[in-house]
Amino acid sequence: MGAKLSIYNLGKLGVNVDANPVQLQDGEFTEAKNWTTDPSGSEGSIRKRPGLTAINSSAGGGGTSVLGAVNLGYTQTLTNTFYAGVRATAQNGSSPSATWRSSTNGTSWSSVTTPTRPVYGNEYATQWSDEVVALPHNNKLYYAGDDYVSYPTASHSAPTIRCYDGVVDALVGRCPYNISIGADTNAFMVTAMALYDTDSFLVACADGGALGSTAPARVFRFFPANGQFQQIGPTAAVGATEFNAGIVQCMTVHAGRIFIGTERGGSGTGQTYMFRVGQDTTWSVDNTFGANYNIHSLASYKGRLFAGTRSLLSASPIIYVRSTVGAWTASYTGSAASSGFSTLTALTVFGDNLYCLGYEDGVADTSERITIKKFDDTSWSTVWTLDEGGQESRSQNTVGGQGLVGPDGALYFVISETDAAAATDANSDGIILRSTNGTTWTEVDTFTNLRGCIGFTRTV
Repeated sequence: MGAKLSIYNLGKLGVNVDANPVQLQDGEFTEAKNWTTDPSGSEGSIRKRPGLTAINSSAGGGGTSVLGAVNLGYTQTLTNTFYAGVRATAQNGSSPSATWRSSTNGTSWSSVTTPTRPVYGNEYATQWSDEVVALPHNNKLYYAGDDYVSYPTASHSAPTIRCYDGVVDALVGRCPYNISIGADTNAFMVTAMALYDTDSFLVACADGGALGSTAPARVFRFFPANGQFQQIGPTAAVGATEFNAGIVQCMTVHAGRIFIGTERGGSGTGQTYMFRVGQDTTWSVDNTFGANYNIHSLASYKGRLFAGTRSLLSASPIIYVRSTVGAWTASYTGSAASSGFSTLTALTVFGDNLYCLGYEDGVADTSERITIKKFDDTSWSTVWTLDEGGQESRSQNTVGGQGLVGPDGALYFVISETDAAAATDANSDGIILRSTNGTTWTEVDTFTNLRGCIGFTRTV
């Protein structure tokens, strides 16, 4: 007799026919025939669906009337609408009235003023936000709003989480006070968001009067159904700073834990922390990186955790990989910067590969490059470079961005406007790139003040 095989969480979340397969949650099926949860109530158990007694000549003899339920297949066509955020203040040219760039096919984009504008980090005294402040969740667009007054300005209010379902744009939550730094002290801004499960997603915020080396930070699970923020881990004692005063730049779920990556206000020694919901009571330091490195992106890929970094000054940016036993080593080392900062960020799994957005600083308009790199589980290669098509004249000084696998099966990268504050070169507008195979890329949109965040809605 064969040994008993116990498989946990298989099919617990049912069948999801709407999401792209690479975006499915653990416990979801794409297809299941004659399947149902076990009526005995066993946790995570599934079984064959019981059938109805066949209606034949014997059962139907004598003019039997049968009233029953017949399962009919139901399909509906959903419309995908993409949204890429636009910031308010002028960086290059005039301030736009648009709040988002929008597209129903991923290739033709136009300006819209609904939903309202997403928050943008540089408005609140930081150059280090990677703009992951929007995400699709249950076919709706959730984003951190720009509709609040940041602390400690007079009449300050709490940062907002908003939801757009394709018709209605609504305020669904405000970040709670941080009692560790004052009973009436609002959070400063939302710095990162990430998917968690079908009922909630992760929100990180920075607290206090500014972002930097002394700002506390918190991480929440946000439940959009009721607007509840559930803080993950304890609130620090009064005067203390969570995460070694690190700004939470990125988050992901890996190996049953929540991992976060931090930026320490431009001072380096970024860290990764980890937490197991339902088991841990405090965050644990997973790793402290070198003095020249901060963590700007995390992704789980083929059983390992990858971290993209922002390097300081003349250091080369590095993508690190965490082994199954928790040891971090360099997976890819980029080009050394001649000045400023270099970043490898927006790690995104697409198909069988891992992709990232790279900005490797150098001599302006000569050796600066914005690239997309691909890892095939063996080696890294460059699959797109900014100067293709004669666009190398763009002058870059910082790059933030986000990758997204759309419900149309394509991979998108949004690159924030890549211009110095005083420049007026129209070629430095933000960029939206699209690829259906991860090799051939189309620049589907450019726009002044385009930021890095992207999401979508799916409507009937």
